[in-house]
Amino acid sequence: MGKHIYTTAAFAVFSALTFASCLPAETAPPSPTATAAAPDLTFGGATSASDLNGTTIQVNWSAGTGQAITGYKVYEVNSDSSLSTVGNVSSTSTSYVIAGLTAGTFHSYIVRAVDSAGDTDGNGVTVSALAYAGITGVSSATTTGLVVTVSRSNAASAVHIYCAPSRSGVYSLVGSVGGEAGLATLTGLYSGTTYTCYALGVGPTGVEDSNTATVTGQTTSFSSTLYQGVLAVSAYGAAPVAPTGTPTSAQVTVTWKGFTSARSTTQYALVRTSVGNTLDMTTTTACTAASVTSCLVCTVTGSGAQGCTDTNVGPSPSTYDYAVTEMPGGWVEETPVAGDSVYRITVEIPPENMVLVHRDAANAEICALMNKQSDPFNHQRCAYTGLGATPYNSNPLGSPLNLTTGYYDFGYDLFVDRWTAACNWTASACVGAGSGNNDCWGSSVPGMTATAGTVYYSVNNASCWVNLTGTSSGWQQTAANTLSSDGVAIISPTYFAKMYTVQPSTTKRKPPITAVDQISAYAVCNSVSDPDYGAKRLLRRREYIAAAAPPWMPGEPGARSDSATLTLQSYSANASPAYGCNAYGHSTTEQNGTYNGVGYNTTQNTFTTGASFASTFNSNDLSGGTGGGQGIFVLGSIETSKCVSRFGLQDYVGNVEQWVSDQLASCNETAQTCIGGVSNLDGGNIDFNGFEFDGVQAPGAMTGGQVAGTYGYTNSWQISNVLTMLDTSNGGFGAANFSVPFGMALVGTDSGNALSIINGAFPATKLHAAMTIVNTNSGAFTRSMAVGGAWNFQFPNNDRFTSDFGQADTGEGNWGPYNGFRCAVPAQ
Repeated sequence: MGKHIYTTAAFAVFSALTFASCLPAETAPPSPTATAAAPDLTFGGATSASDLNGTTIQVNWSAGTGQAITGYKVYEVNSDSSLSTVGNVSSTSTSYVIAGLTAGTFHSYIVRAVDSAGDTDGNGVTVSALAYAGITGVSSATTTGLVVTVSRSNAASAVHIYCAPSRSGVYSLVGSVGGEAGLATLTGLYSGTTYTCYALGVGPTGVEDSNTATVTGQTTSFSSTLYQGVLAVSAYGAAPVAPTGTPTSAQVTVTWKGFTSARSTTQYALVRTSVGNTLDMTTTTACTAASVTSCLVCTVTGSGAQGCTDTNVGPSPSTYDYAVTEMPGGWVEETPVAGDSVYRITVEIPPENMVLVHRDAANAEICALMNKQSDPFNHQRCAYTGLGATPYNSNPLGSPLNLTTGYYDFGYDLFVDRWTAACNWTASACVGAGSGNNDCWGSSVPGMTATAGTVYYSVNNASCWVNLTGTSSGWQQTAANTLSSDGVAIISPTYFAKMYTVQPSTTKRKPPITAVDQISAYAVCNSVSDPDYGAKRLLRRREYIAAAAPPWMPGEPGARSDSATLTLQSYSANASPAYGCNAYGHSTTEQNGTYNGVGYNTTQNTFTTGASFASTFNSNDLSGGTGGGQGIFVLGSIETSKCVSRFGLQDYVGNVEQWVSDQLASCNETAQTCIGGVSNLDGGNIDFNGFEFDGVQAPGAMTGGQVAGTYGYTNSWQISNVLTMLDTSNGGFGAANFSVPFGMALVGTDSGNALSIINGAFPATKLHAAMTIVNTNSGAFTRSMAVGGAWNFQFPNNDRFTSDFGQADTGEGNWGPYNGFRCAVPAQ
């Protein structure tokens, strides 16, 4: 018998409980046939009894119509057929709840109408219910089933389990066990699917109870055990005037590694949601630029790497989470409920004219170069303890990242300018310039009067100038001597920002900013701030190595062989494909002949007509004249539109040598050694700090066996030419090992982390004729690093691993018409 009884009438609950607790058990009142004297109370008796939660049953009835009814009595039918009163309620009540029952027990009830004299009607209508708690949990899962726990009941003849997959919400009977089983193994379910289940006990009368308990559980997905992570991610910001055939609007391409055991019939679904929102892999709603909830990007079929492009994205700073799962039987598997964060591929839409270097994709490529296994559940990082393993932070003033040690990890997502920084010369503002149309360009340094903030481009020495005072003598070049004697910048950030652009144009062609020192390059970048991500900066060498990677991994978009990459990067007149990188062969073709219908004076290396050059800066034109800059292509030129890295950087090598913020702190001319330091521009760039060109760690020092022979004292060397590197008898450098993340040939082994070039652990073909320049005997000044090679390199040495520590950061050295830069800003 229940110890706690109450009606559903709110006010009567407490009084009913109090009253019922004092009621004695009764003997059965006279049966209907023996109670002819019972009052004529018109009442149909109980209509139903239902289980509420395993220890509570509700008895229901319809109100009687007899005028004499003043209340109702609720009886429980005992095992000997006697009745025990469990409740007395008013005439307005139509239900009564009996609480405190023993779970798993079966109960029957009779309800009778009562008059003012306390007499009851004689109905014997009996209703029954099983007090059953139902389903209580999920204990385990497989790809095709769940094991659930259910309440035990010796009064139940069976327990029926019903489940509904999240994609449809339609329940069906999926299993049945005995009343005392306690566990039920459910089979035949969809893999990678969340189910909501309930269990109903079947009482002695064959009727299921009505408890409302439910649990959710997810079957194991094939995706969770077969997922191999991303292979490549590219994201472009809008660039309306990008070269023909290249992305002009914002878009994202996600390419993932083929799942383990994938076949030609393996199906995948790629789903997107706004960052942090719920991922519903079962959605069939197509994505739009306005979508913030889960939407379907694509479904694809095949073995090996697969991917698709999402063009329905919003502008920066839109950020999305993508996820990919298998469709093993035509249904889409969900990501695991317990931890879907490791399956989320977070992609930030870049600002205009920028691209995204994605952490996971960078890790996948660098780890593959080192022949190391990537971890798909930890951003594709791989075990590694050598040089360049992890960054200190992502920004000069940023907090330490404190990444887990023992791994190579790029560390963060990074936006990078799609093109090298260009001189944003002013139109129609310089009287007498621009072939008579007053555009601010010319063959000499500027000397005309112009408004402060006017920008001028000098064709002959490929330099960019800004007017600071509004006078004819107020012009300042973006190059050396950008600090006054008291250390104050001559050019303010406002004017630096006016000089900079990465926006191509079809009517105002813009040449790269060259003849610039490292400090000025950093200042220009730092003068430009994105409203959502902050001030830009120079890339770090470690970042550039990842950002400038050519597409080579099998299955990634545009993948090409090492020999094809070498051909593209060291462009020659008959190169295929055309529109390759601007190396010496490319620019020589432009200077000394006719290319795409544009004629050149082969004596003076100038364009035959002013109209084909500076008045319009045609897309297939070079940006310089008779001076040293004649070999540089303008911003977004169609002529180098195939020279694109796996992340979308055009002119990723060649055209102009690009400053990064890495520096050597000092060199010793006597010992022929140099040592790296923390960048004095970017305090977060500590990658070269303590690194030594000393003949032990890296080439350097006469004591390392070098002599001033054919190759000089640690002057320049082609890394892939192993015999040259080892030929110490003729001035070689004995560097037979290579650090991939650091991008340096080493004499030492970096505690076993460097790969041997000589035995092929790191194939020389991956270096694409890269070279390194470190002038140990040219002065004790701080040396700044430029990377990638330039248009005037005489040999096919343009490559992401090409580095040049040959010049000072400012005040010394020669910044020729081949030193440029591009800017970056962390996306996280």
